[in-house]
Amino acid sequence: MTPRRRAALALALLVATGCGGGGSDDGGLSDSADGRRRMPSCGSYTVTAGELPAADRSARDCFLAAFGNGTQKELSVTVHSMEGDPITTIYRVLGVNDVELFVDASADKFADVKQYHQRCTSVVEEGNAVGVAGCVNLA
Repeated sequence: MTPRRRAALALALLVATGCGGGGSDDGGLSDSADGRRRMPSCGSYTVTAGELPAADRSARDCFLAAFGNGTQKELSVTVHSMEGDPITTIYRVLGVNDVELFVDASADKFADVKQYHQRCTSVVEEGNAVGVAGCVNLA
């Protein structure tokens, strides 16, 4: 893998999740993501360069506020790899300092890991995206 491709993948994963992962190579969302209990949604958006549009900023701020007070909410954010392939993360606040992630990079032709599921303890605004920390991989 070239240094440029390695940097692009690392950046995409950092922006999407803030930590590494492991998962299956199936296409689309994993069975665990498809079968998840639905929560009130803050919405969804695709990360773009430049200023985050008001509706997207509102969705992100809704999620960050939910994390701040432990209210169960979810948010879907899509970033694009350097080649333009979508990587979608569903962020879910389960409670105080408890966030669940479902990451789907199955459309990214160059991703080594296509899907993964994590629990994290921290969420922050990171540019136009959401960053997380304190993550552990789930089966």
